[in-house]
Parts: sequence; C-alpha cells; structure tokens
Amino acid sequence: KDIRRPHFTRTDWNKLVRHSRNWINSTGHPSVTRDRTLLWNYTLILANTGIRVGEARTLCWKDIRIEPNNRELDAVVVFSVSGKTGGRKVVARNAEVLEYLQRIKELYAEPTPDDFVFAHRDGRPIGSFKKSFSALLDHAGVTFDNEGFRRTIYSLRHTYATFRLTEGVTVHTLARNMGTSVAMIERFYGQTRTPDQ
Repeated sequence: KDIRRPHFTRTDWNKLVRHSRNWINSTGHPSVTRDRTLLWNYTLILANTGIRVGEARTLCWKDIRIEPNNRELDAVVVFSVSGKTGGRKVVARNAEVLEYLQRIKELYAEPTPDDFVFAHRDGRPIGSFKKSFSALLDHAGVTFDNEGFRRTIYSLRHTYATFRLTEGVTVHTLARNMGTSVAMIERFYGQTRTPDQ
C-alpha cells in the first residue's frame, strides 16, 4: 500500500501563509530579508505550478511567457521547463504567479532573459533552499503533516496536485501539466476527490 506523500492541508497552508510575512521581517539584516523574500516567492511559485525542484533550478526569465486568456480576464502564465522527464509547458494555477515573479524580479538589477529566476546576487542558480525552507516551516509550526511525516520542498509539488484535484482538475490534465503519468497521479492522489477538511 502506497503512503500518501507529505503535502499541506489547506489549514496548514493558510497557517504558513500567515506566518511568512513575520518570518521575512523578523530579521534586521537586508541580505537575509532579501533571501527570505526570494524563498517565499519560490515557495508560492512551486505550490502554484507543481514544477519540480530541478526544473525550478534551471528556470530562466526567457522560459516564462504570459498568454491572454479568452475565457477569463486573467492572463495565463506558462513556464517552459526541462527536467527528468524532458521539456514541457506548465500552466500556472492562477495569474497571481505574476505577482510572485515580479517580487523576485525586484530583487535583481534588471535581470536579462538569460538570467536564472532563482539566483544568488552574482547570477549563479541557487542549488538548494532546503535549510531556509525548513526554518520557515519551523517558524510557522507546520514542519510535520497529520501523519507525523516531515514536509520538504517536494511537498509543494504534492500540495499542488492535491489542491488541483480538489478543485476539479482531471487526472489527465494534471498529469500532463506535472510531467508525470496518469497512473502515478492515481497511485498517490487517487483518494483526493473532495476538499480538505
């Protein structure tokens, strides 16, 4: 029997969101504030796209485009990512991702299309947000899920999948957007059909 992968329930996700601003502002050091701001927007983007950590690491500004949406007022944000399953187009869950991207862009002095989105000040891609993400979860009191499993950055991908399924997205659409198989979606998230309680 497969164990459901650690993700955030809506209650814990909302708790994380509430504590994030205090965590960012709790340091008096500008460089730490900048790093925490980058991490938080990284967190929001992964939770709203389902992209893998490795895919985010190599993401450049030229890999993001905005497309008009004829059915709704909001634009559609599309990421071109490349990872362990090859290249694919990822449609962001909502247009709020544009705001997260803009906040990241403001941390750099005029980034070029070839610059990495998640980068150190010298332009090198950030290898891992593991320690700072763990510190954020500890601060918010959401390090462990209801089963006692420790959450990791990869939990953001699982949260994305869980939230999308509860919102009525089909397993086929979700599998295509996440770059995985329908069988994997059904294996790990097949029980997710109604909103979290």
